[in-house]
Amino acid sequence: MFCPSCGAQIPAGAHFCPQCGANVAGMAPNASPPVQNAGGNPPPAATPAPTASGAVSAPPKKHRLRRFLMWAAVFIVAVIGLAMWATGDLVQVADDHLAALRQGDVDTAYSLTSTRFREETPLAVYKQFVASYPILTGHQTFEAGEREFSGDVGTVKGTLTGGDHGVGQVEFQMVKEGEVWRIQGFELN
Repeated sequence: MFCPSCGAQIPAGAHFCPQCGANVAGMAPNASPPVQNAGGNPPPAATPAPTASGAVSAPPKKHRLRRFLMWAAVFIVAVIGLAMWATGDLVQVADDHLAALRQGDVDTAYSLTSTRFREETPLAVYKQFVASYPILTGHQTFEAGEREFSGDVGTVKGTLTGGDHGVGQVEFQMVKEGEVWRIQGFELN
């Protein structure tokens, strides 16, 4: 049997055309290909006919699956985008801190730490720490990876790459002071 819409051959017992998806349920098994009109094209596709109950036949399952997969992909992209937006401030503080260190501005980097950090770690001790890890001042790029927050605490993990200093992993622990994220501490591997 042949599809009345596109002329493709249809397997016996099929309810929809495998080529164009047209409803072919109830067609005679020996139906011949559609008659070509004057332009040499098959007649336009008919809309699905209502069933005895008045409902229109459902589209083929592969169309529903394709539509489901498309919406699932849109949902996943939206969730990832929302997570990136929600944690953007965390990453920005880490970026600003590392950019200040890269420019040799240790005082500005220190100012991005939390009040508690500054109470527990005097500026002189912080400067010694920075000097003992040349990748902090000599890195070329910082690429944030994992990031998360819950309430007023968060973390940002990433990779520092730096010319002569190789690659280092860094994890920032963050705390929110008022409406601003500050660095509570960080570990360098």
